[in-house]
Amino acid sequence: MFESVKDITPQNDFAGLSRAMVDIRQHMLADGLDLNRGDTDLGVPTRGREVIRFLWDGMNWSLGIFLERSIWLGIAVAIALSAAIPFDRFDPSRWGINRQRKRKHSRRPPGILQELPGIMGLSKPAGNEAVKASIPEVALHLTPLGEQRTRRRFWSVLFAELRLMVRGQKWWWFIIALGIVIASLFSPLDVVRRILFPAAWLWPILWWSAMGNRESRYHTSQIIFSTPDLIHRQFLAIWFAGFLVAIITGSGVLVRFVLTGQWDHFLALIIGAAFIPSLALALGVWSNNRRLFEIVYVLLWYLGSFDRVPVLDYMGITSQAVTNGVPTIYFVASILLLGMAIVGRRRQIQA
Repeated sequence: MFESVKDITPQNDFAGLSRAMVDIRQHMLADGLDLNRGDTDLGVPTRGREVIRFLWDGMNWSLGIFLERSIWLGIAVAIALSAAIPFDRFDPSRWGINRQRKRKHSRRPPGILQELPGIMGLSKPAGNEAVKASIPEVALHLTPLGEQRTRRRFWSVLFAELRLMVRGQKWWWFIIALGIVIASLFSPLDVVRRILFPAAWLWPILWWSAMGNRESRYHTSQIIFSTPDLIHRQFLAIWFAGFLVAIITGSGVLVRFVLTGQWDHFLALIIGAAFIPSLALALGVWSNNRRLFEIVYVLLWYLGSFDRVPVLDYMGITSQAVTNGVPTIYFVASILLLGMAIVGRRRQIQA
């Protein structure tokens, strides 16, 4: 089987299985195995025949392979979006049903402007414009805010944002989060990197996904966006709240890196903790929903922590990612994403 793999072009395989087969074949050739000898296959029982085993550490992800799979992912997303255009969500109005019911309910009762003259004891005008003309205009003046009212209370806003994040959370959520932190302090470091650290930064995903779009979901944008100096007083407090959540949930791993003197991984963890709220804010503000961040973050989390793709390892789990300077990329990405989030929030305020 592996001898015939040399004729396969994995770029044309949307499932990506042949990419792994080609990589296994290259490892076998590098180990000096004869591909023409015997039967070599996957999932085929040996039935008592001699078996030669070899070690395969997984694919060596390069930038070209990553772009190749990203193209297939983009094609899948494009197909899904194109299928969503004609999807009417089973709306009966598009099928010609309940038209008579719509006509019946289209007869609205008289509006408040039509009833207002009778309520005020005035003669009922012919139309709404006459009603508006009969109401006297009153000049109103708003009292400007004094300097003492615009003082920044950053820490109070930060604690308020943290309380909003944890509000309504069940008690068992905190027990599990505390268990992950404690386990990270006493488990073998390899187990911490492979299992506990990824679990610690997946557990608060619903808290992070609410950042930047809470005002849209709860229809409080008109109240929030009318406050003075919103970017400095509230928006940056949201970012720091998300950053503190990442630091607290990853505190067990943070202490382990300090105790073992792995300062490069310690710095990578700090950068990763800054990258998560920046990504959450940028996607939350520009999409006005939490789903986009959840999808992007889960994909990034899985490929970076379990598939060990160095360029996607924002946590700094693998030594290869830290050695190649991947944390520097995510440090720059954090600044750019935070800038995008601020631009998006200013756009919302001015709308």
